[in-house]
Amino acid sequence: MAEQAEAIGRGSQDYMGSINMDRVYDYMLYLITEYSKLLDFKPIEPSSAVEVCAESLLCYADETQRQFLERSASSPSPTPPCTLQPPDNKFIKSWLEEKSKIIKDVQNFV
Repeated sequence: MAEQAEAIGRGSQDYMGSINMDRVYDYMLYLITEYSKLLDFKPIEPSSAVEVCAESLLCYADETQRQFLERSASSPSPTPPCTLQPPDNKFIKSWLEEKSKIIKDVQNFV
């Protein structure tokens, strides 16, 4: 019984390892596309509909709401999301030397 459970576990791990996210996304797109073919909803614009833009929204706002809306408006930042410092070559070299020393110590211990 335990051997069968282990075999099932190994099989599922192998299957999970073979799944590619591109295949998952393709399958999701396929499902959504096929499901959308079953829908018969056709959107119709009501006669009372009014087009709204940011400026018209500000017209209906009181002073407090207007300030909040103007502050919350966002635009892309001219700077990149983060800037990294240049690599510290001396630190990297010492870290790699320490790593190789530890590996050698472990190999000598075994």
